[in-house]
Amino acid sequence: MKKSVLICTLLIAILFSFTAVFADNTQDLINMVRTEVASTVIAEIQQTLESDGIEIIVKNQSTPSPLVSSGFVWGTWKPTPTYYSYQATLVKQDKNYMHYAHDVQFTVTWTVRNTGPLPWDKQFYFRYYKGQGALEGDLYMLPYNVERGETITFSRSFECAMEPGIYNSYWELVDNNGTVILDNIWVGWQVDDWRDYQ
Repeated sequence: MKKSVLICTLLIAILFSFTAVFADNTQDLINMVRTEVASTVIAEIQQTLESDGIEIIVKNQSTPSPLVSSGFVWGTWKPTPTYYSYQATLVKQDKNYMHYAHDVQFTVTWTVRNTGPLPWDKQFYFRYYKGQGALEGDLYMLPYNVERGETITFSRSFECAMEPGIYNSYWELVDNNGTVILDNIWVGWQVDDWRDYQ
């Protein structure tokens, strides 16, 4: 147990030093480091307890909430107390970083795979959480159960703004308990200035 305490203390010190060094960097980098630290600490504690013959009992599984929110790259899995049950991976996306004229409508398609040991039921959904909203609204409910290893594809349509610039839309996969299991499903596009083509 002393070894676990020493490792925890060392990891916390490393975390604070990273925070000081990268104070000007984005929150995403800090969250990535925190996620790594949390995973290492949890694994070390579990290994120590199991080697001492102590039974591990997980409480409050009925109300899961995220341990650490990550989000360093798009399609990042968020570790939660249900991470032994629900996992997802973004495997395909089209039409990212495209150029459009103003007022153009386009559709983006994402494909997500169930990489966990349990199926997703029809209460799972994709939810908009920031950026440009979709024409169809903010939710996409799963129309069928997705078994382990299978994929589901969903599409959203967007309309380009009148003003030129770079636009983004961010989505996340949410399980039937309301816990986000895959975040930063996103698309970015640029609306060109029509005067550049005259």
